[in-house]
Amino acid sequence: MVVDRIEGEVVLCEREDEQFITLDRTLLPVDVEEGDCLLQIDGVWKVDKEETERRLEEVQQYLNEIFENN
Repeated sequence: MVVDRIEGEVVLCEREDEQFITLDRTLLPVDVEEGDCLLQIDGVWKVDKEETERRLEEVQQYLNEIFENN
């Protein structure tokens, strides 16, 4: 699940099935940011730093390819 946006105390997340859910920000780590990938482990939400980084690198590579071909 990926954090789409943070609106005050509400966090809108997109699930892998492309459905959106809202979570109370108090349920998430204090350092959560838009674009972070989340995992729920034993009922506790955590930022999946490795998946977040992998996705950021994938997007950056895609953007580099687009701009190199123009």
